[in-house]
Amino acid sequence: ERMKRTLTITSLLFFCLLCWYVEARYTTALPLNYGSGSVNFEWNYNGDYYGDGINSTTDVLDFPYDFILSKDGRSLIVVDGEPINNKSTGIKIFTKNDFRNYSLFYNLTTSPFTQIDKPYTLEQIGDDSFVFGTGYNLFVFNNLTFYKFTPISPFELVGGLCYDQQSTLYVSTSFQSRVMAFNISLNSPTPFRLYGKTNIDDTNRTTVVTKDTINSPWHSRIDCFGHLWVVDYSFSRILRYPSGSTVPDLVWGQPNFNSSFQQYTQNGLQGPSCYIAFDRKCTVAFVMDLTRVLRFRAPFTTFQLAEAVLGANNFTSVGTFFVPRLYGLQLEDYGNQTGLLYLLATNKILIGTTQWQQISSLPCTNSSSASLCVVQQPISLQDTVLTINYSLIILNTSVTFDNSSQIIIGSDQQIQS
Repeated sequence: ERMKRTLTITSLLFFCLLCWYVEARYTTALPLNYGSGSVNFEWNYNGDYYGDGINSTTDVLDFPYDFILSKDGRSLIVVDGEPINNKSTGIKIFTKNDFRNYSLFYNLTTSPFTQIDKPYTLEQIGDDSFVFGTGYNLFVFNNLTFYKFTPISPFELVGGLCYDQQSTLYVSTSFQSRVMAFNISLNSPTPFRLYGKTNIDDTNRTTVVTKDTINSPWHSRIDCFGHLWVVDYSFSRILRYPSGSTVPDLVWGQPNFNSSFQQYTQNGLQGPSCYIAFDRKCTVAFVMDLTRVLRFRAPFTTFQLAEAVLGANNFTSVGTFFVPRLYGLQLEDYGNQTGLLYLLATNKILIGTTQWQQISSLPCTNSSSASLCVVQQPISLQDTVLTINYSLIILNTSVTFDNSSQIIIGSDQQIQS
């Protein structure tokens, strides 16, 4: 029988020598409907989805464009912006695990919200405060006020919003090929930083792909290091901007900053339409293109190869399980390298558990022996799953690991110290 033990640095100092062996493999157990190849990552979807009605004709979401998880972790907030079946349109709040019922946070068909054109995106900027992007406007909501944010240069298609802890709101305007950084707490109409453009008066669509340009920015994300990641939809790439810089230092989906081809490959993207999400330690990133979700592992590099895929049986095939396409993605990190992965597919938000434990082999100096392993070089075990298959491991070096590392010990093995 196998058992899992969580060890800390303190326990390592007290109990000293551990024995373990790591078999280099990733968990590939996945429902056949979402990919059954060896490169698929685990996503345990049990059939539940937000927007579920009693039957297909009573689903309570028409055409959602965006959704977020509330900061308190209790709700799923959805922008349902285009009434197809004459259902109410607005911002809908679902209590966690209640897939059918919602409260209408803002009804866009009643005053004063009738001044809002078609909604596209939403971001939470405080406990009870939200910003809401539409075709040509940005609105700020809280429990006391509602007002229209008027920038010095008008917006054209607010496709993405991102907020950091320094009260900076990043606004992607797709038709203007730029991302603007505003101090939203000061209600300042002038952006203090521009991405993709150098002149606030330049509102033209960019068509030339370079390191300094963006064509159609859509979703953006701030990672745990303060870097800004921008999805450049029309150029089929994702750009990373170091904190405080307007010059990208990394590109995904393309081999360099001057190419813009679309492809279904291990390091290519087919029009990354919306989303990128990180776990809380930025050890992995989930990237959604039209019909697939790719998982990348740190350290992140340009034109990086994905380690696993969801929605297709391999890296080079078109995703056929999320049709006609995916529209959004969110990750709820449980803190132990597992979590819930939310996928917006047409008018349903699907949920399934996933895990991303790192597995790597030990540097044994006598690897030919099946019972004894002597480790001479320092080892860093962060967010790691270790399986012990050696009778004895002698550690002649330092070992560091965190309290989310998991040790799996075979029943027939001994720990000697």
